[in-house]
Amino acid sequence: MDEFREERVVRVLSKRDRAVRCAVLVAAVAVALGASAVLLPGLLLPYLAVLVAVVWGARALLKRQNREYEYAFTSGELDIDVIYNKEWRRRVHTIDFREDVLLMAPASATEYRAEWEGLGPPTDLGRGTGEGSYVLVIRKDGKRTVLLWDPSAEMVQACRRAAPRTVHP
Repeated sequence: MDEFREERVVRVLSKRDRAVRCAVLVAAVAVALGASAVLLPGLLLPYLAVLVAVVWGARALLKRQNREYEYAFTSGELDIDVIYNKEWRRRVHTIDFREDVLLMAPASATEYRAEWEGLGPPTDLGRGTGEGSYVLVIRKDGKRTVLLWDPSAEMVQACRRAAPRTVHP
């Protein structure tokens, strides 16, 4: 039986994300002021070129901070995409639950923590808050990877139907 579930999760800005935003803005202002002190007395065109480049670069860096993750589950296969600033998307993972998943459990479940804690820090592909998150341990190219994601209850049940021995709600 074919099953399809799709959901989108908006990333919450963390303190680190806010600090990066502030650093980008401060660096942009500092470069613009430095360029004005060096280039403005007589070289207006190069100053305007530097100013446009700084504004464009800061805008591009700030737009990458607005992220959403889209989970699409189709017949036992999970596709995870990241969407930047609601403008463009990139496929992060394609996971076959019957072959690639070694463990899926709530991140707060202590009985499964020993199975994934030694594999390195998880890649956060969810809201970033940790509340209601699930740990997904996958095997890709012979290497184990730990992902942290935020599926709904319906998505968890669909994953459990695809791989009942590895999914622990």
